[in-house]
Amino acid sequence: MTVLLDWRYVALRNPPNAGVLGVVADVFLLLLLIASYIPQYVRIRRLRSTYGISFYFVLLRSIYATASLSNLLMLAPVFWKVQKCRTTYSPGRCFLENLVLWQIATDWVLSQAILFLYLYYYSTPQSNHRPSSSSSEDGVGQIPVREAARNMAAGVMIAVLVIYLFLLGPSIGFVTSYPIRDPGYYILLQTWSFVLIGASCLLVIISFPTQIYHTYALKRTGELSIQALAIQVPVYILQAVSLATWLELDKSSNFLALYLGAYNAWFNILLSSFWECILLVISMCYVYQARKLHGRASDTVGHQNADESGDYLPDERTHLLRGESSSFTAG
Repeated sequence: MTVLLDWRYVALRNPPNAGVLGVVADVFLLLLLIASYIPQYVRIRRLRSTYGISFYFVLLRSIYATASLSNLLMLAPVFWKVQKCRTTYSPGRCFLENLVLWQIATDWVLSQAILFLYLYYYSTPQSNHRPSSSSSEDGVGQIPVREAARNMAAGVMIAVLVIYLFLLGPSIGFVTSYPIRDPGYYILLQTWSFVLIGASCLLVIISFPTQIYHTYALKRTGELSIQALAIQVPVYILQAVSLATWLELDKSSNFLALYLGAYNAWFNILLSSFWECILLVISMCYVYQARKLHGRASDTVGHQNADESGDYLPDERTHLLRGESSSFTAG
C-alpha cells in the first residue's frame, strides 16, 4: 500500500506556468463565460417568465455543474495547486495559478443563479399559465396553483441544497484534510473520484436532451435566450481546450491507469458545447419560422399574441403542478 502514499498523487504533474499571454487569455475566457449567462438572466427578469425553459434542464444542469466542480477539485493538478495555496502561495498568485478552477467555479455559481431565478418565477403567476375563464374573474382558481408552485419550489430548493452538500462536502473534506498517512484515506479518495466521474458524465448526457425535447415539443423557444446559447457554444469549446491542455498526466506516474478517466472533465465541457450547438440550431429554426409566418421581430411577440387570442399551450410547469393543485382543490 505504500504506492498510495506516494507524493505524486498530489502532483502527478505540476501544471506549467501559462505566462502573461496565457493568463490574459484565461481571464478573457472567464469574462466571456460571465457574459454568456447575462442574456438569459436579463430575459427571464425582463419577461418575468420561464416559459419555454425546461425545469428538468435547469435542475440537472445545476447539479451537473456541482458534480463537475467537485470532480475538478479531486484532480491531481488542482489538488496540488490547492495545497500550494494553503501553504506557500499569496492570494494573488493563488488566483492566477487557478484560473481554470475559477472558470469552473464561476460556471457553477452562474448556473445556480439561473436555477434560483427559475424557481423564483416558477412560483409566481405567469402570463402563459392563465387559469380557466370560469375561475379567472375572481382569481380564486389561481390560489391553489400558486400555492402548489411555491411549495414545489421550496421542496426543490431544499433537495438541491442537500445534493450540493453531498457532492461538494467530501471533495472539500479531502482537499482540506490532506495529508493523512492512512492507506484507507487514499482508497476512499480514489473511489470518490470515480463516483464523481460517473455522476458528471451521466448528468451532462441527460440534461441537454430534456431542453432539446422541450423546445421541439413547444415548437418555439419562449424565454430561452438564443444570444446566451450563441455565446456559450464557442466559450465552452475554448474552455474545454484550455482545460485539456492544462490537465496533463505524468506518463511515468504510478497513478496513470487509475486517474486517466478522471481527466474527462474537459470532455464533459466539450460535450456540453455539442448539445448547446444542437439546441441553438433548433431554436434558430423555430425563430425563423415564427418570423416567416407571423412577421414578428421574435418568437416572444408571437407567444404573447397567442395568449391574447386564447391559445393556451401547456408546458412542463403545468404537468408538474397539476397533481399538487388537484390536491389543494380536493381539500
